[in-house]
Amino acid sequence: MSAEADPKDAWVLLCAFDDPTLARMTLDFLEDHDIPVQTRGDSPDGVRNLYSPFDIRIVVPASRLQEARDALSAFTAEPQPET
Repeated sequence: MSAEADPKDAWVLLCAFDDPTLARMTLDFLEDHDIPVQTRGDSPDGVRNLYSPFDIRIVVPASRLQEARDALSAFTAEPQPET
């Protein structure tokens, strides 16, 4: 976890992945933007049988959910061509 979260704040689902590399990139991006994050399910760093599906869920404090959504939108935005 990066930034501090209020211990009374509930952790809510932000997004889920079946790709550990994409999950790790998303976690790193959110941490770089000082958003507290945790994972549920499988670890994004774990190596498993390639035939087994991953279940990586990223959760954030409920009070930071909109901020995390906004950051995630910037992370996943398509590049815009220069005019």
